Amino acid sequence: MILPLIAGIFLRPGYAEHLFVDGLLIGVRRNGNWQPVGERNGPLAGHNFHQIGFGEKLPDAKVEGIAYSSSFLCVATTNEVPNGVLFNGHATWPRRVKKLSNSDPQCLAILARFLKQHHVKQKPEITNLISADLDGDGTQEVIMTTERDMDSAQDNYSAILIRYVKNGKPATYVYDFTPPHATKDPPPLIFRLLSVADYDGDGKMEMVIWRRFHNNRFGSLCRFRKGRLSILLDAGLSD
Repeated sequence: MILPLIAGIFLRPGYAEHLFVDGLLIGVRRNGNWQPVGERNGPLAGHNFHQIGFGEKLPDAKVEGIAYSSSFLCVATTNEVPNGVLFNGHATWPRRVKKLSNSDPQCLAILARFLKQHHVKQKPEITNLISADLDGDGTQEVIMTTERDMDSAQDNYSAILIRYVKNGKPATYVYDFTPPHATKDPPPLIFRLLSVADYDGDGKMEMVIWRRFHNNRFGSLCRFRKGRLSILLDAGLSD
C-alpha cells in the first residue's frame, strides 16, 4: 500500500535531481525548484547516486533496479544503504556540520528536563547530536534526537529537538515527540535525523528526517529558519 501526498509529476530522464530516503523517492529538484514526486520513471537504473550524511564522504551507490506501486517509486542499489539518503544532484556543506558526543552533559541535562516535563521516567538517551549553522546567520543550531525503541511500548519514546537562539537567548524547538504508550501496542512513531546538507545551492542547509510507525515509513526534507520549520518534501510508504 502506498501513501501518496501529491502525485502526477512526470520527469524526463536526466532532467531532474532525485532525492531518495530509505529507498523511497520523495522528490525532485527541477529548474531550481523542489517538487514532491508521483511518477513512474525507470531510466534511473545504472546511474550513480551520492550518499549524503553530515558532511563526511560516504560511498556512492549505483541504482540497479526500480520498482513502483501506484504512483511512488522505490529504488534498489548495488550496495545496501539502510535508512540512507541518496541524491544524484550536487549537495554541499557551506559551513561545518559537526557530530557531537551523545554523552554531552549539557545536552543530556536539556533532554532530561524535557522528558521530565512530559512525565517520562526513563533515563535520557541521545541517539544523535549534530551542530550546524543551518541558515548562515553565524549562530549554531544543535539538533538532538532521542529514541528508545524496546519491545515494550510502555517504555518507548522518540523526539527531535532543535536548540537555537531566540532574541539572544537559547530556545528549544520540538520537531515532534512521541511519549511512551500506556499499552504494549502499537509501538511509537520513531524519528531519526539522517542528513544535514545544502541540497539546492542556496547557501542554507536542509535536514532529512526519517520516521516510522508500524510498517509505515516516511521521508521528509525540511528547512529550519528563525525558529520555524518548513517541510519541502514528504512521502510515505506502507510495507
